[in-house]
Amino acid sequence: MTAVPGGGHGDEDATWTVVQRGLVPDPHAPAGADPVYVRGAHLPAGRRDVLSVPPGSTLGLDTYAGGFPAHGWHELTGRRQGRFRAQLAGHGSLRLFGVGPGGGRRLLDEWQVAGTSLTCEAALRLDGPDEWVWAELTSGAPSGVCASALTYEVEGPVRAVSIGAVITTLDRPDFCLAVLAALARVDPGVLDRVVVVDHGSTPVSQSAGFAEVAGRLGDRLALISQPNLGGSGGFSRGMADLLAPGPDGSAGAITHVLLLDDDIVLDPEVVERAAAAAALGHDGLVGAHMLYSSAPTMLHSTGEVIDPRAFIWRTPPDGAALVDLGEQPASSVPAVRRSHVVDYSGWWMCLVPADLLRDSGLSMPFFIKWDDVELGLRARKLGRRTRTLPGIGVWHVPWVDKDTAVDWQVFYLTRNRLVTAALHGPALPLRLVVGVAARAAEHTVTMAYGAADLALEGLRAFGAGPEALVAEQSRGLGAVRERQERFLRTTAGEPDRSRPTPALPDEGPVAASVPERSSLGGALLRAFVWAPAQRHTTLVPLRDADVARLGGLDLATIVSPTGQPHPARVRDRRLARRQLWAIGTETARVLVRWRRLRADYRRESTTMTSPQAWDGMVRAG
Repeated sequence: MTAVPGGGHGDEDATWTVVQRGLVPDPHAPAGADPVYVRGAHLPAGRRDVLSVPPGSTLGLDTYAGGFPAHGWHELTGRRQGRFRAQLAGHGSLRLFGVGPGGGRRLLDEWQVAGTSLTCEAALRLDGPDEWVWAELTSGAPSGVCASALTYEVEGPVRAVSIGAVITTLDRPDFCLAVLAALARVDPGVLDRVVVVDHGSTPVSQSAGFAEVAGRLGDRLALISQPNLGGSGGFSRGMADLLAPGPDGSAGAITHVLLLDDDIVLDPEVVERAAAAAALGHDGLVGAHMLYSSAPTMLHSTGEVIDPRAFIWRTPPDGAALVDLGEQPASSVPAVRRSHVVDYSGWWMCLVPADLLRDSGLSMPFFIKWDDVELGLRARKLGRRTRTLPGIGVWHVPWVDKDTAVDWQVFYLTRNRLVTAALHGPALPLRLVVGVAARAAEHTVTMAYGAADLALEGLRAFGAGPEALVAEQSRGLGAVRERQERFLRTTAGEPDRSRPTPALPDEGPVAASVPERSSLGGALLRAFVWAPAQRHTTLVPLRDADVARLGGLDLATIVSPTGQPHPARVRDRRLARRQLWAIGTETARVLVRWRRLRADYRRESTTMTSPQAWDGMVRAG
């Protein structure tokens, strides 16, 4: 973030603030990410803010990262006046376009050069008719055209912003180092501190290249090693370190905490845009969109909201999910070119006001899962909404490429969803609790008996109350290991030795096929009563491992998106009947005790999220 013309970072007299720059692709972005930044040919120029176009070519910035969401910046900051600026040289033209909420692009301004150079400037009304603005360069002969220092700026005073970043990492030193390297390229006037909380046995400091990155960050970088207390424990430790009062007891200098996963691909420009939003007055959370790291032009999510009755995440009606940014200009997709008010942002990247954490507490002691949701809903109650904006996003492995919904993490998904609902959800939770029970039963029907067992334990753990939640968090990795072992013991059930087990290669990926669909009645009959024995195994893709596909099978091996087979699933009807009875029993108990449990969790929530409570959990862990 740069304030111009007068003053530096945080100068109250500054007139204009650069909120976005026109850039060529980040060289550290995933391969194939160019359409996220530009459309058309460009020449290497040694600097990202130099857009050099070869003769006879056109370079467009009607892209996710290149376009300017004028209405979004107005909604985020309340400001009305903006401007576009660029330096143009060579032979060719620069045209500025806009599109309104109803679609239909229009030409806003145009500049021509013929072997000369000039400064291009255009006034922009952030709450005017054009919600999305972008530049387009067309080069002529003989030398082509070049635009540099292309910026979008917002008028008005800024407040001082001091950002401290927190990364929680677990045995991914090379990934973590890449995030640190990106942070080292952020304007030092924006990023004041970086805290890495390392839960692993292979510290990031042992990675090749760490010394060089650490040297660039200097004394802004702090490394903390602690027992594995999950994402909740790692982020809370980092928050507490950044928010610690000064020697005289005064509040620390940090105004915002930037939460980052250790396995994202981060463009430094994204951090500076988020910082500009905070400096220009946004008092809520600034969330980040998620793009696929494995398919870098695919926008996975612009943010999510919580269904108030079922209490599960959903894409908002005006949101975007699974949009290929390489297939069409950003201006043609309304959900891509607009800002969004959401209930929470995933902590792959989220900028959180420090005063919110000082006033309401750190993360809930969830270990993993739903901590980001809970903080977003807590902030919403206090009038601090989460917003996302086009161009503020990171690449991350999407959840559809993982199997967290059926592995040892099911315990945390179940328990933490219920706790979050007790804190922020409905007084009458019938749809929520029945939905949790139905999901557990679905695990049973699909032969994921280990996942069903962990969902049951999640129900019981919620019923044990807030004291048990804190005790569980303090156990940290030991509790996780117990669940991993139990999951592996119970996933396959008791196999029928008269039937063949899957024959799989010793190593390498395997091919999977989608089985025929079965009716719900047929699936339930096979799961709990009887059906003709299946005499062969089936390899099923993870994305198709649902009741309709697995309900007609007795033997199946689930294959991950990378082609790796999971342990075989074998039908066990006696175990299924026991699990179904237990699911019904625990569901009834939760419903009967809901009002009391809800009151208990709400009463203890402030204590559980305090720095003092987290200090005790870290020591116990």
